[in-house]
Amino acid sequence: MIPVNEDLRYALQDEAAIEDFDDGSLMFLARQKKIVEINHSARRILRLLNGRRSLKQVIKRTSRDFAIQEKVARRDVQKLIADLGDQGAVKPAARVTFRRRKKMDQSASLLANSRISLREEEDGGILFDADTNGLQIVNPIGLLIWKFIQVHPRTRADIVSHLNETCEDVPSDRVEKDVDGFVSELQGKGFIGEVVDEKR
Repeated sequence: MIPVNEDLRYALQDEAAIEDFDDGSLMFLARQKKIVEINHSARRILRLLNGRRSLKQVIKRTSRDFAIQEKVARRDVQKLIADLGDQGAVKPAARVTFRRRKKMDQSASLLANSRISLREEEDGGILFDADTNGLQIVNPIGLLIWKFIQVHPRTRADIVSHLNETCEDVPSDRVEKDVDGFVSELQGKGFIGEVVDEKR
């Protein structure tokens, strides 16, 4: 697994609303018309994800609050962010530019545009931008890339490495070319941006 930059700060998506009950909480994702059930522990961690604390600070605080080892807190916090990120409930609080460059910066960290909604299909997915009515159909590999950069900023090298680990019998040079083509197309439509600052 590609390590996550613990200097990043995370926050709930703007569309998320949480209602607390005695036995847990429900999170409503308005744009997606989806309800996610979360337990008390996850709710406590989500209160820390306010866009002002780094992931490192959230992990330390979780370790202290729950009286658990830091490595256990790290695993739990990162799993929560990954799970809720897959559902479109959290986002990194990083500045992202969606301006397309003439020449791609190969070392730039890429991040999916948080306002793009994803509908998974049997053979990939559909990305939709409600603001522009932009639509993009992605195959299973495109979906894999999208989910990989949906919550955590990743470089092209990270994406290539992830695909090489996940997919079988695909030549490395072909993966790099396909990733560049996919990123270039989606950047041009404003679906993917480059992170301007990961350490705010």
